[in-house]
Amino acid sequence: MGLLIILGLWTSVALIAGSLLMLTLQIGTCLAQNWDVAGAQLIYVLLYFILLTYCERNRWSLDRYIKQLKEGKQPNRNPNGVAAE
Repeated sequence: MGLLIILGLWTSVALIAGSLLMLTLQIGTCLAQNWDVAGAQLIYVLLYFILLTYCERNRWSLDRYIKQLKEGKQPNRNPNGVAAE
């Protein structure tokens, strides 16, 4: 999942799967009453929430590049050769 998120391939699916994994880890940690670890895990849960919220604004991803190719658009490129929107 982490590699998919870094590459930007199937980003939404990878983030949802990661969120479900974090949910199960959070439940297990709270059942074990390990509150220090549960508090630290909440930071990661917040990070997944932010990433899912702004997933549509992801500019530098393979998902966006593939979407542009399917629509028949050539990705815009600046003089440095980097794809731009």
